[in-house]
Amino acid sequence: MSMLTLGGGAFGGMDQQSVDTLITTAIDTGVSRVDTAPLYGDSEMRIGQYLRKNKGLDFDISTKVGIPANLILDSISTTPRRFNSHELSPRIINESVRSSLVKLGVESINTIYLHSVDSAHFTDENIAALLSLKKLGLVKHIGYAGDGFNLECALKFVEFDTFLMTLNCIDQMNMPYAK
Repeated sequence: MSMLTLGGGAFGGMDQQSVDTLITTAIDTGVSRVDTAPLYGDSEMRIGQYLRKNKGLDFDISTKVGIPANLILDSISTTPRRFNSHELSPRIINESVRSSLVKLGVESINTIYLHSVDSAHFTDENIAALLSLKKLGLVKHIGYAGDGFNLECALKFVEFDTFLMTLNCIDQMNMPYAK
């Protein structure tokens, strides 16, 4: 597997042909990972369409669940809906992952990240929901994607297999783990 990951954040606003070209170029240069999120518009759907046309690829996909910008995509449509920050629950986690699996057209997601959620959401119930998805084989790894204090808290959880953070020395230089 490559150490580089193709970011799919812009894919949701692109046409399918452009996404196909970007993914093909990434694969041709040795990139074998793509990162997306339900919040990235049609990104998961675009990646899924590519994978359906190119069956048999050894391509790792990471996606996310969470409440960045206090938005989450409805699990049935691509319409953003507002909700309060107390709504993240095992049900939301399960619905989001299952919706991502359908959009991506895959049986398993390599890594599911809790995306920029407040550390108050690192509850026993939410962590258990993530571990249950892993045990079922719907996800291979669970992680946390975010920065600052919430990342610092996430680093204390042995349940997280991986972390995704901003690679910016200025953003990270004052964090205790960076010293």
